[in-house]
Amino acid sequence: MIALLFLMLMTPSSIPVPQKVFNLDSEMSWHRPLDVAITEGRFFTLDKDDSSLRSFSESGSFLKKFSGRGQAPGESQGASEIAVFDDHLWVCDSVASSLLIFTLEGIYLKAIRLNSSPSNLYQYHNLIVAAPIALDGLFWILDPKTMSTQHSFGIKDTNFIQVPNKKLETLWLASLSTNHQDGIMIGMTWLGDIISLDIPFQHGKFTSNLAQVSDVWDSKDHIFSIQKAGMPAALSINNMFTGPDQLVWMSVLGAQEDQYPSYILRYDPKNHSVVTKINMGDPIRKMRFFPKKNAITLIRSNDQIELYNPEDFSQ
Repeated sequence: MIALLFLMLMTPSSIPVPQKVFNLDSEMSWHRPLDVAITEGRFFTLDKDDSSLRSFSESGSFLKKFSGRGQAPGESQGASEIAVFDDHLWVCDSVASSLLIFTLEGIYLKAIRLNSSPSNLYQYHNLIVAAPIALDGLFWILDPKTMSTQHSFGIKDTNFIQVPNKKLETLWLASLSTNHQDGIMIGMTWLGDIISLDIPFQHGKFTSNLAQVSDVWDSKDHIFSIQKAGMPAALSINNMFTGPDQLVWMSVLGAQEDQYPSYILRYDPKNHSVVTKINMGDPIRKMRFFPKKNAITLIRSNDQIELYNPEDFSQ
C-alpha cells in the first residue's frame, strides 16, 4: 500500500503544480476572491460578493480591508477587475461605468467616469486600455501618470466587423481583450465557440481598417459540445493575456462551473491557431499574469489562489 502511494505521488501529472497556494480563510480575511493583483511585497484581492478590497503581505498575511459595494466615494457598484499601474491600484467598476484609483495603502484618490461599461484593464506600452463589456462599447486609452483619459474608440463605429459571419451579428457575450505585438486581440464567445478578432493597433491608434477573424475553438471538437435542452453548453473566457512567449493565454470554462473542467489555451495571434490546450481540472474563476514578477495566478472556484511560473505550463 505504501509503495503504491509513493508510486502515485511520483507519477507525473498533466496539471502543473503551483509554486504557492493561498487559502485566505482566517477570521479577518476570509472572502471569495474574484480577482488578484500582485505588486512588490504585497498583493490585493477583489471580493466576489461585496466588491471589497483586501491587501495581504507577500506571504499571505492579512493587512487591510477597504472599499466595498456602494455609491459613496471610494466604493464601487459592481467591480469586475483590479490592476496595479505606476504604484496605484485601479478598480474596474462595470456597473457604474467607471474606474476607481487608490494608493497601495488603500487611500481613495479619484474616480474616472467612462461612457461605457469597462470589462477589463491591461497595460499597452506606457498606457492603459479599458476594454468594454460589449462590442458596441468603447475602448478607453488612459495615462496612468496623469490618471486621465486620452481618447476612446469603438469597434463597430470603425466598420471592423464587416465579415460574412452570422455569429458576430448575433454575439451574445462580447469579450475580454488583451494586447500583443501587432495589435489588440478580442476573445469572444458565441454558444459553444470561441472567436478571436485581431485588430491592428500601435501606439494608441489603428494601423489598418482590416481585422482578422478566427475560430479559436469550435464546439463540435471538444467536451463542451454536450447537448443541454437542445443547445450546446456555452463557453466563457475568464481572462486572457499575452504571455512571455508572445502567445495569447486564455482560461476557458463551461457555463456550468461545477460540471466541466477548465482549460488554458495558448493561442498564436500571428498564425491564428491554438498551440496548446491544457486541462486544468477544477474550475478556474480567474487567471492573471504579472510580467514584473513573472508570475501567473489562478483563482479556483473553491476560493484558493495558486501561484505559478509561466515555465510550469510547458513541462
